Amino acid sequence: MTFLLALVVALSVTGAGQVGLQAELGWEGQAVAGEVNPLWVRVTHDGPGSVRGVLVVHQRTEPGWYGESERWMRRPVELAPRTSTEWILPWPLALGASELSVTLEVEGQEQARASLPVVLASLPVQLHLGRPHQAVKPGTVVVEPAALPVDPMLLSGVSTIRIGEGATLGASDQHSLRTWETLVAGRQGATGSVPHPSSEQLQDGLAQVAFDAERWWVYLAAMAVYVAVAAWRLARWSQRGGTRAALMLAATALGLVLFHAVSPRLPALYVSIQWSVQDDRIADTDVLWRALFARQARDVALEGLWADLPAVGDHRDGLDIGWMWSQGGWTTHVRLLRGEPRTLWALAPRRSVDELARMDTDAVQRDPVSSWMVDAGGASGEGRVLQHVRRETDEREVIRVLRWSGDI
Repeated sequence: MTFLLALVVALSVTGAGQVGLQAELGWEGQAVAGEVNPLWVRVTHDGPGSVRGVLVVHQRTEPGWYGESERWMRRPVELAPRTSTEWILPWPLALGASELSVTLEVEGQEQARASLPVVLASLPVQLHLGRPHQAVKPGTVVVEPAALPVDPMLLSGVSTIRIGEGATLGASDQHSLRTWETLVAGRQGATGSVPHPSSEQLQDGLAQVAFDAERWWVYLAAMAVYVAVAAWRLARWSQRGGTRAALMLAATALGLVLFHAVSPRLPALYVSIQWSVQDDRIADTDVLWRALFARQARDVALEGLWADLPAVGDHRDGLDIGWMWSQGGWTTHVRLLRGEPRTLWALAPRRSVDELARMDTDAVQRDPVSSWMVDAGGASGEGRVLQHVRRETDEREVIRVLRWSGDI
């Protein structure tokens, strides 16, 4: 991959010689907003000593129409003397994002930096694997099979992939393309792929869980006290005149109607609902969507790499998100603001039946997301609803498992 030059800085590292950093965002320097883009990074070390540091990626959205927020990524770096390393990192690009900075830090000190301007693709991104035998159409990016990202999430901004004659694909490349075609391409409206719900649909599904209906006994007790007091006052006032009693009766009925309208709308302290869609064409990976809600601001750590799904026109002041790599893989750090839901999506290894069985099983219920997928013609209505409730802390976690049939 030929890197679109951003800024290359080589500085002296104590005991480590010279380091250099190159980076490119997107496909031939063009990225897709609202999707996961490949971030190509290469770090070189020409000195005699080893280098241990952290690669830090940072981006800020401008405080304009969408509001100001930050996103970041941290990944450990270790280089032997006179070596180099390359990564294709996932980078979910937010709408209204400013330039991207990539920094190599050693012992907290900046040693190299690359600043990347954000250039949005003007046409749907199409990939052509291998050398084309004729001129390609505008918007087509030619990629050697060896440079194809293994993670299908990095292909979420791609609308079409063509395999050229003579292109040799390994088993991992073929699996990545099948996973993209089955679980990811639906983000660009591809037929035959699992369709992806909008952020608004996920928030509708969240509302069904966030407002706890299991507190019925609290509402029933409050209504019983209300009716008892009203009846006692009615009995006394009825002795003084029928008009006053009639007005009190009307006020009591109106109060009960208003109480019934607002009483169930008490959200839990923290709610997480996840939809896990399984497609038998891909036996080892599921596509996941998750919606989060909190009554108070809090930070949430999620296993795996999750990309956020901001709603259309959503104001995102303070809705920060970050990703950290460790030996166990990616961890996503999400900032929740008071009363503001957040929606995300991910690909993850399919959980075993035994692992899912350890969770409490609730009755299967339709929600806006599962109903929408069933109506789309490919999802089975026989989904499983797995629920975990921490009653002592008023936190609720729900996993809905749906099966999707590709025979549509």
